Amino acid sequence: IASIGADVVFTSEPEEKINANYHIYSGTVQNKGLETASFVRVIFKLWSSETDLIAIDSSFIDGNQIVYHSGINTDTALKAGESGEYVVNVKTPVNSSVQYITRDIHWEIYK
Repeated sequence: IASIGADVVFTSEPEEKINANYHIYSGTVQNKGLETASFVRVIFKLWSSETDLIAIDSSFIDGNQIVYHSGINTDTALKAGESGEYVVNVKTPVNSSVQYITRDIHWEIYK
């Protein structure tokens, strides 16, 4: 059942590439709601085994171009049913021991 508002969700587990001082996460999100989600941003947090935050970063998705009534122009929007890709590069301290990740999606409803 579609949400009345915007409802942006991950479509699958992210692809992960790990290097000595950064982790790259990529994938796709989809708006399962009925309203356009504006300024869609994906956030990744990397944690240690002791639940200490090691690193955090985010990226806007590669979405659709929209010009709002105010004149603001964006290419990070998802209309109802549409999908967009993301790539988030999280820099980490060398030799950090990432035990788990959390991820989130933020968006605005903007007319």
